[in-house]
Amino acid sequence: MKDKHIIEILKDIVDYLPKYQEYIQQLKDQGYTMIGYCRKSKQRDENSNDCQRLLEQQVEKLKERSLVDKVFVSACCKSSDPIANRDLKNSSNVINELESVDGDMQGNTIR
Repeated sequence: MKDKHIIEILKDIVDYLPKYQEYIQQLKDQGYTMIGYCRKSKQRDENSNDCQRLLEQQVEKLKERSLVDKVFVSACCKSSDPIANRDLKNSSNVINELESVDGDMQGNTIR
């Protein structure tokens, strides 16, 4: 009984992403636009290249797993910052260098 339960759990884990993506695709087929958001906390010893690289990885995962059409990014904020206050300070240096990003949380578009 225990092995059967473990096998069922493993099957659910393996099947999760395809089922999720199928659901997202159904929403897109109905005309919905998938919008993703990612943010990066500022680290004391992190340079802008590291920040850019890590944000790029997050953006790619959103596009790959969640099939997002647009991605907005906060390059340097705390998770406790209210969303309306994110990117009030100019973080466009990092954001402008990112590929496949549509803008920041203040509605500033990149491309």
